[in-house]
Amino acid sequence: MTLRAAVLGLLLLSASPVGGQERSDHADSSMLAWTEAVADALVSRLPEGVDGARIRYEGGRGVDSRKVSSVFRAHLQSALKGRIPTLSRGPEVAVSVSLEGARIWAVGLVQTDPEAAFAVSWPVDRELEALLGAAKSSSGSARWRLERIGTVPAGVLDVALLDLDDDGSDDIALLGVDGVRTYRFDAGDARPTPLGGPFALPTRPWPRTIAGRLAADGDGLVAATTAGHYLSIDPRRGTVRVRESVVPAVQPHDPAWPDWIPARWVLGGPDLRPVADATLLPEEGVRDLQHFPGSEDAWVWVDAGGDLGGGDARVGSAAFEGSEAVGDRLLLVELEGAGRPELVTTGAAPFGEPDQVTIHRLEGTPPRLSVLFRSTFAGTIRALAAGDLDFDGRADLVLVEEDASDEAVLWRLERAR
Repeated sequence: MTLRAAVLGLLLLSASPVGGQERSDHADSSMLAWTEAVADALVSRLPEGVDGARIRYEGGRGVDSRKVSSVFRAHLQSALKGRIPTLSRGPEVAVSVSLEGARIWAVGLVQTDPEAAFAVSWPVDRELEALLGAAKSSSGSARWRLERIGTVPAGVLDVALLDLDDDGSDDIALLGVDGVRTYRFDAGDARPTPLGGPFALPTRPWPRTIAGRLAADGDGLVAATTAGHYLSIDPRRGTVRVRESVVPAVQPHDPAWPDWIPARWVLGGPDLRPVADATLLPEEGVRDLQHFPGSEDAWVWVDAGGDLGGGDARVGSAAFEGSEAVGDRLLLVELEGAGRPELVTTGAAPFGEPDQVTIHRLEGTPPRLSVLFRSTFAGTIRALAAGDLDFDGRADLVLVEEDASDEAVLWRLERAR
C-alpha cells in the first residue's frame, strides 16, 4: 500500500479533517501558499510539547522525485522555520507528494503512538507544474512544448480564444454547464486570471446540458448547447441574449470564408448538419467539420462513428487512409509555419478514461495522415481551440482536460522554437 493510500485511509477511519485550507497569504505564489498550508497541517498533527521532527520526502505519481527532495523540501522547511525548533530530532514524518488530475497533494504520516495523518491539496498551475512536475510522456516532444497553465471550474463544454482587452494577444473564453467565463493568461503568468463570469445561461425547460459549442464572432461570442440554448454573448458587458437557432462551427483563418459556419444540432446530440452548402458530408451528420482553408469547397470532418473523412467538390469524398477512431472535436490550424494547416484530433476514449491529443500532417489525395505529435492525458479532453496567447504571432493550442473532480485543467501546446 502506498503512503498516500495509507494516509487517506487513516484520515477516513479517524474522521480527521483534511489539513490545510487554501489561503491567500501568498497570492502571487501557489508554491508558497501550498507549502504554508502543508506546514500548518504538519504542525497541527505533532504531539503537544514536541520541539522537532525528522521529515522524509517521497515523490509520487506525476511529480519529479528529485524536485520533491530539493524544491519542495526547501519551501516546506522555510515555512516551518520558527514553528519547529529543529528538523533533526523528534518523531519521523513521512511526506509524499503526487499530482492527481487538477490538484497536487502532500500527504503525511506522523509516526507517533497513535499515528497522525494529514493531507493537503492545491490547484495546479504553471508554477507548481514547472517546479515539481515530471516530464510528460509524448512523442515528438523535442519539437513541441506542452505545459499546464492552471485550473478552472469543471463542467466545460467548449473553449474559444479572442482578444478581449485589445492588447494584441488572445484571452480564454469557456462555455460551461453554468455559463460563460473569461480569463486572461499572459506569457509570464503562473495561472489564468479571471476576467468575467460566469455569465449565466437562460433557464430552459430541459436544462441538462451534455454538449455545447462556442466561437468568437467579431468582438463577441456565439454559443449553443444541447439544452436548446442559441446565444450571443458580449463578454465585455456581461450580456447574454437569445439568437437564431444555429450552432457555430469553428473555422481556421481564411480570408475567403467567414470566421464561422452555421450548423444545426441533430436529435439534441453532438452531431451537426451544416446550414452552408456541404453536399459532400455524410447524410447522418458529423460530429465536427472544418472547411479546408484556401480551397473552394473542401472539408475535413469526424463522422457519427468517430471516423475521419474529407472531400472536395472536384474529386468527391473519401475516408482518411491509416486513420483511427477519434473524438468529437478537430482543428485545422497552421502550427509548423509551412503554409499548410495541420490536423489536431482528440482520442475516442469514454469520459474518465485516459485521452490523447494528436497533431497530424495532411498529405495527398485522398488524404494520408502522419503523426507529428501525440500526448496522453489522464482525463478527457473536453475542448480545444487555437489562438495566440504570447504575442509571438504563432498559433497556440489551448486544451481543456477533465476527470470526475471539481476542477478542469487548462493546457497550452505550441511548436517549440
